[in-house]
Amino acid sequence: MKQGVGIIFIICLLSCQVIAQKYSTAVGLRFGNGQYGITAKQRIFRSLAAEGIVHVGSQEIVGTLLLQKHFPILGRGFNMYLGGGAHIGGLKDFGPIMGVDAMIGVEMKVPLLPLVASVDFKPAYHVLHEEWFDLNTAVSVRYIVGKDKKKQRQRARQKRKRKRERRKAREERREKREKGNKGENDENFWQKIGFPDKGN
Repeated sequence: MKQGVGIIFIICLLSCQVIAQKYSTAVGLRFGNGQYGITAKQRIFRSLAAEGIVHVGSQEIVGTLLLQKHFPILGRGFNMYLGGGAHIGGLKDFGPIMGVDAMIGVEMKVPLLPLVASVDFKPAYHVLHEEWFDLNTAVSVRYIVGKDKKKQRQRARQKRKRKRERRKAREERREKREKGNKGENDENFWQKIGFPDKGN
């Protein structure tokens, strides 16, 4: 396990260019170490995301909020991430608990499906708990409810560009018609006052 985490960490350090995830919002299930929960991830900036986790164990229920930095491994669909945050909850026969968390994991967009799968390692330090440390490994599967808006913005820009081009073309046609009408009116004026050609 330690070797695997070390390899992930090295890959993260070698990842220089940050590429955004292929979604903006994803919600799903997280399970591992005898715990089951709900996870929701929201992209905040291009490579920064916030994840909220609520998990239930045999003796506790805990909510965790994490901020994560995403790094590319193989294109936009395969990322790794590092993050940290805090948790609060309740432990049976003990009372309220709280502490701080770290997280490292890898995430993959499932091809052809609106799903994201991830594996993470989340160590936690407890300020209030009958145990000081917790080393948790889990698998998450999330459904994409908000897609990456980059392509939507590109399509919107292209649509606005086409609209501007059509408006410009209409204005040019209108100017040509106005110039043509003006020339005809000038010619008719000279003809009306008895000159066959305004140049005579």
